Amino acid sequence: MISRIPALEFLQRLVGSYAELAGPVKLRVWRCGYGVAIDLTEGQKTILCGVAGAFNQDIEYFVQIGLPNVTRTTGRLANKSTLCLVAAEPPVEFRFTKATGSLLVSIAFNGEEKASYALPAA
Repeated sequence: MISRIPALEFLQRLVGSYAELAGPVKLRVWRCGYGVAIDLTEGQKTILCGVAGAFNQDIEYFVQIGLPNVTRTTGRLANKSTLCLVAAEPPVEFRFTKATGSLLVSIAFNGEEKASYALPAA
C-alpha cells in the first residue's frame, strides 16, 4: 500500500533550480525515481550533494557534505513550509524553508548555524 509522506511531497514540490542574484551559490532539486536529489554548489565547489527518499512516515537524506563519506539524515516537516533534516553523527542539521518565490537553506553543525542562503527560483 502506498502512503502519503508529507516531507517527501514537500521536496517534490521544490523541484527546480534556485540561484543567488548576486552570488555564485546555486541549488538544484530534481526527481530521482520516487525520491529527490539535491545539489548545492558555490561556484565550482560542491557544498552538499545527496538523495532523499521515504523512510517509514519520514524521509531520509543521504548527503555528502565536503567529506569523503556520506551522512544519513532523517527528517520531517517542522511546519507546512519548513523541512528539517538531522544527523546524530556528525551532528548536522539542514533546514529548507519555502518562502514566496524563493527557498531558504541553512546548515548547522553542533546546533550552531554555519551557512544560510536565500535562493530565488531561477
